[in-house]
Amino acid sequence: MAFLEATNIHKRFGENEVLRGVDFSLESGQVLSIIGSSGSGKTTLLRCITQLEQADAGRITLNGQPVFDAAESLTLTREEKRRRQLNFGLVFQNFNLFPQHNVLNNVTLAVRLQAGRQKMNRQQRAAVNRSIEEEALRLLRRVGLEEKIHNYPWELSGGQQQRVAIARALALKPQVLCFDEPTSALDPELTREVLAVIKDLATTNMTMMIVTHEMQFAREVSHRVLFMDEGVICQQGTPQEVFDRPTHPRLQAFLNSFQK
Repeated sequence: MAFLEATNIHKRFGENEVLRGVDFSLESGQVLSIIGSSGSGKTTLLRCITQLEQADAGRITLNGQPVFDAAESLTLTREEKRRRQLNFGLVFQNFNLFPQHNVLNNVTLAVRLQAGRQKMNRQQRAAVNRSIEEEALRLLRRVGLEEKIHNYPWELSGGQQQRVAIARALALKPQVLCFDEPTSALDPELTREVLAVIKDLATTNMTMMIVTHEMQFAREVSHRVLFMDEGVICQQGTPQEVFDRPTHPRLQAFLNSFQK
């Protein structure tokens, strides 16, 4: 059994059927890139996997345990849905940092809120807060921003903001880290610095899903690649299979568009 499995995922917005029976699997420590034209369903699939959107049909399991099942979704408590959602971290294309908080607080806020739900005395809470801050500093060192901990988002470049967003997602210790076109709002130089951080994470056996238009990056970093078109997966396989031996006509046309 694969670490992450999605089976028969469907999603409709009104009359528009965006996902039409998507199936894929991913092993622990692997990187999966999702490619395709705009409107093909890539972001919607990622949002259904992270449960920011609820699929209309289908099932998702993580390490053999259900994290989503359309048949049971109405019977789950809000707390159970939240617990399952925390298995996934999501880095958005437009950063979504809190402008009123500095870098350190952006990274620690969600973790502090989660810890605040636990019953602790004052001494225990102080120890937990110290631990949260130490972990945030470690993550900010990792993404090269330790010297920016007191800066606010408006004082950072787009690439720096995205690196803060990556550290924030990692702080919650997700089992799967997801990226929704993490460089689409960046210029080429800033794109390189963000992709370098993601490549570094890939060397640590972090399980990741990445929606991207960076074809060379997807080729270099991925263990598997999915090509989507009109809400279905047309072809999937290793980077060599998808990029060097495309068999589906839509994938061939898509890849040819990058060579013109």
